[in-house]
Amino acid sequence: MEALVTTLEIQAYAPTDGAPRWQREPVWRDELIVVSDVVEVASKTQADIDRLVAQEQARYKATGNAEAIGKLNAQRGGDRFERKRVLALQQEHERAMTDAQSSNWSAQDVKRQRATSWSENKCARMLTAVQQAGSDLEKMLDALYAQQLPRRLGSKDAPVSDDINGRHPHPLPGGAYVYRVDYDPVPLGYREDLLD
Repeated sequence: MEALVTTLEIQAYAPTDGAPRWQREPVWRDELIVVSDVVEVASKTQADIDRLVAQEQARYKATGNAEAIGKLNAQRGGDRFERKRVLALQQEHERAMTDAQSSNWSAQDVKRQRATSWSENKCARMLTAVQQAGSDLEKMLDALYAQQLPRRLGSKDAPVSDDINGRHPHPLPGGAYVYRVDYDPVPLGYREDLLD
């Protein structure tokens, strides 16, 4: 998980002229979204590469697969199921070595490092992100009721960029607002209401 995304939907219901279904359809609706600070993964270093290569070589050696391949080759054939098994282990080792020797982290490594970062120290980063979300939502609600949020964007409007640094509310097309750092790479298009 790159960041914690918290969403608050606010709906107001009031009797208005020409709205007989006012108890079921809100007069207005706002969606406030908070994106926590992104968990960055440090670049892969040569020391990381050396460590991962050594770990993979030790792991593969412990399987005894190289010896099994030698025995099967000496038999000039052998059991076909055993040949399939050792071939699969050899291919797995080759993939793992390619990942270990790469100058970039694999997708699995990035996921693992982010998961560790979120969960270490009794989930301290997660707790901080939840507290930050509460604080940022409070600021956005205050600004909403004081009518101090940036101009609302329509569903066909282009996103607005600004030069303000730091965490602050950004209007999104469709009338939603997101509170996050400028140029935050976290995509928001996947959001769904899990309570529907």
